[in-house]
Amino acid sequence: MKDLITMQDIKYKVVVKTTHKHSDRMDNCVNTWLKDVDYVCITDKLTGKYNELSMSDDDGYTSNEEKTVNFINLVRTTTQFDEYDWLVFIDDDAILNRLKFEYIGPKLDKNHPYGLIIASYTQEPSLKYLSGGCGYFISPQLIKQCNEITVKGCGYEDVSMGKWYKENNIKLRETYIDDNQEHYIKLNGWFPLQNEYDKVNDGKTGPEYVLKLIDKIKHNNKINEHLRTHCTHHYIKHLPLMQYIYDRFKEWKP
Repeated sequence: MKDLITMQDIKYKVVVKTTHKHSDRMDNCVNTWLKDVDYVCITDKLTGKYNELSMSDDDGYTSNEEKTVNFINLVRTTTQFDEYDWLVFIDDDAILNRLKFEYIGPKLDKNHPYGLIIASYTQEPSLKYLSGGCGYFISPQLIKQCNEITVKGCGYEDVSMGKWYKENNIKLRETYIDDNQEHYIKLNGWFPLQNEYDKVNDGKTGPEYVLKLIDKIKHNNKINEHLRTHCTHHYIKHLPLMQYIYDRFKEWKP
């Protein structure tokens, strides 16, 4: 297990939701922002390439619900995660702004989970939950105070977590206080350059187009400011783009 990342007395572990079929995505992560970070993959079939825990036999999209439920219950019932202040849940095609998280982490209240609060589950429109695509933060301390979580069968891990929050009367947060001012964490669950999504993810021309896109935005201050100031970005499936965003994250300052 890798050394803990320590900054302002914060210790955290990144929990990557993945499958053995996404080794290419995991390679992108471990070769950029996950380098030298304490992380664990919650997955299905073990590949032996990463720090992994098998939390389901299912490798389908909806298996993230079962994987997350089983991992949360593992945290509840063991001591192996008690040393951490925060667990950072994130997808295998997303990226965390480590500098920003390490700065705001000590300012967060461990009695609340943090993320982007949404209420878009059609079968229960009033349900509030933290977007899984945006990533979310929850303390092992809070998890251990709560009742067992069960698979709801909805197929969405963030909705399942939302139901669990509701069952345990947990209040969700998406802002933090710094210098007596309230700030949004700014988690981005969508592709950071939305108008380019289809071209970037074209199976044939996408990889080549990504390189052209990076060259196109290199000197665009507005786009680069958008990239660096968020705490997460999602749907980053090409290594050059993940590396480019990681480099912008390294420029972040409070």
